[in-house]
Amino acid sequence: MKKINKYQNIVVFLLLILAITCMTAGYALYGQLVELTGIVALKPDGKLEVLNINLIDSSNVSSSEIPVITNSTIEFNITFSGTNNEYYAIYTLDIVNNSSYDYIYNDFQFTPVVNSSGGGTGTLTLNVEGIENGDAIKSGETRSITMTLNLEVSDKDQSYDASGTTDINTTPQEKGTILASITIVDDDLTGTNNFGNVKLKVINTYSKDITFTVSSTNSNFVVVDQNGNSLGNLTINANSETEYDVYLKINDNSVFESTTATTILILRSSAVGNITVSELTLNVTKTEEVDNVKPQIGEVSFTINNNVGQADVSFARLDSGGTSIVNYTILLYDATTDLLVATYNTDSAITEYSITSMEEGTYYVRVYGTDEAGNSGSEDVNSSTTINVYCRQSPTVTLKWVFQVDTTVLNNMTSSGASTANIGTTYTTKLTANTNYTLPSTITVVMGENTLTTSDYTYISSSGNLTIPNVNGGIKISGSANYSGICLVKGTKISLAHGKTKNIENIKYDDLLEVWNYETGNTVYEYPIWIEKEGKTNKYQLTTFSDGTTLKTVGHHGIFNIDLNMFVSVDDKENFKIGTNIAKIDEEGKVYSVKVKNIEYIEEETYYYHVVSTRYYNIIANDFLTTDGTVILSNLYSFSENITWPETRNKIINNKNNLYKYEDLNVLPYYMFKGLRAEEGKYLNNYGLTKDLFITYLLNNQLNEKMLLKPNQDKNKNRMWMVTTSDDIITESNKSKYLVKEETIYTIPKPKNINNFLYWYNTSDGKKYNIGDNIK
Repeated sequence: MKKINKYQNIVVFLLLILAITCMTAGYALYGQLVELTGIVALKPDGKLEVLNINLIDSSNVSSSEIPVITNSTIEFNITFSGTNNEYYAIYTLDIVNNSSYDYIYNDFQFTPVVNSSGGGTGTLTLNVEGIENGDAIKSGETRSITMTLNLEVSDKDQSYDASGTTDINTTPQEKGTILASITIVDDDLTGTNNFGNVKLKVINTYSKDITFTVSSTNSNFVVVDQNGNSLGNLTINANSETEYDVYLKINDNSVFESTTATTILILRSSAVGNITVSELTLNVTKTEEVDNVKPQIGEVSFTINNNVGQADVSFARLDSGGTSIVNYTILLYDATTDLLVATYNTDSAITEYSITSMEEGTYYVRVYGTDEAGNSGSEDVNSSTTINVYCRQSPTVTLKWVFQVDTTVLNNMTSSGASTANIGTTYTTKLTANTNYTLPSTITVVMGENTLTTSDYTYISSSGNLTIPNVNGGIKISGSANYSGICLVKGTKISLAHGKTKNIENIKYDDLLEVWNYETGNTVYEYPIWIEKEGKTNKYQLTTFSDGTTLKTVGHHGIFNIDLNMFVSVDDKENFKIGTNIAKIDEEGKVYSVKVKNIEYIEEETYYYHVVSTRYYNIIANDFLTTDGTVILSNLYSFSENITWPETRNKIINNKNNLYKYEDLNVLPYYMFKGLRAEEGKYLNNYGLTKDLFITYLLNNQLNEKMLLKPNQDKNKNRMWMVTTSDDIITESNKSKYLVKEETIYTIPKPKNINNFLYWYNTSDGKKYNIGDNIK
């Protein structure tokens, strides 16, 4: 310690006594702030130091040397590298004033250096918290502060070496003190009175004049003169006391949370630092919150409603604490043109709204709110997006309520359901197989762009009932019915003329068949008028008879029941069963009977065929007399003895009113109209088969392109037909010479044996012709 002699002590003591005697009575106010009793001893001059520096937080710092402190200078050395968004290092430290002087803080002088071996560039900056420019660091005081080093880099993939030196800029004060106190004169700033008044008394013990300004720590107040103008600089003379009238004015846009507010006056001087005066309390009017913030809209949902023409809008209000919503505005836009279609106002705070009577199309909506304070997002409409909170746009939605149901790809079956389906409903229909067909076990249902799984809909093949719930797109129903009609299985032997047979799969239009003549009651020869294409199925019926023979059939093929004297279908469990007597034809063309011994169903893949003879419809298959499965056509007139037509048939067909004209059934080609005796179909009206139903039957069967094997054609696609007589000897090699173009005029020839000749009988139309007659 430095030694002080007695003369120095005497001088200091005299100066102190002189200072006391120069003070006015006003000095008594500061008795609580300053005590001037006792012995004054000067302590030796010390220094301003930085101590206790510590790294408390960092980002992307890969290494950091302990900062080097030399008195009031700090040296940093840090290596930054990493991928985080921010690069920083945060330190705490103490500034200690070990001197006998007060120091005025004037920021740090910072000199940064940044290097990168990869060529990147960086900018290092320093931010200081816990002390402000102009603050006085009193003698013996320790001030704790925080220093943050921030680095901005050009390339985050590189490493940076950052260093910096910083010195505290301070100014030592001369010996002296500024003391201040306040006396409240007017603390009422309520209502329209926004001025308050205090008396500010200041003592300056410096031997120089001190200039200062006065400010409020509460930003709701500003310090002014009596006219409301800025108070500006005040000056107090050396070694003097001065009283000032200081006014506190409520600042514009001030907000008070209660009826009182506190503040502290700060005397700021570049010469002596900042002087804090004691806190004062003022009476104010509590601020009623003014809402000037536009309502914020949450994500907007725009969805179709199951009611035709309706779509629903829903959203939420994001902000809270604002004034109540009085209206939400919903703007409907056509997404294809971006043009406004309609505007809807909710006139409430409800965040749901339904738009009705809309047409199908692609749309989006924009939504903004209006509150009681008049704040609105209307000015944000043009800039609206899905993320703009003041006017929020919905995603684009295609609205379609009524969808088409396409059943055009159903093969050999029909649908009874409606041609349209509404969104959200359950679509129901019944599928019906065409004549001689059965419904498939599975179908395909496509809705919109998606092929539905069997768990998405219900289809019952036994009934044809189809249910598709929750319609949300166009429906397409496809499938193919299985032919189950009037067929014989591959390998069935078909009787030909002159005792020959041929497998049914090989029968052609030029094969002369042995058939039963319903007019004469014996066998005759006839060419086919209709042959079905090859079909495939997974099941057939195998019938075994009492003579050990069998017949394989598909569906409801017809066979003659001797017990009932009529044709029955083999799937008719009442009229075709074990014990039923069935007609067979022997080699001499005579009818005899065998019994059904067993009926079983074979589950295996097989091929089937069907042949219809001209005029009589029947063929002899495995010696059995069989016919078309639609036995009502064959049984039209019933039968007399020996399987012949009764006399009543002639009476019926001789009445032209009982016959169709070709114009009535012109869906048929003329050859089929004549060869199938389609004109007699009018008699079916007696059985409820109207003309429309008859035509439907013909279209689904005889005219079905998927079933009909077309007759022979020449190179010009003219239909060619076999025309032969009993004098002709027909072989496989000479058949072509007997093919005649349809509509050709054929002259009836002279028979080889003219003896006892009477006439030619045409099995194709049942008429008699003389030699030389022409037939078309």
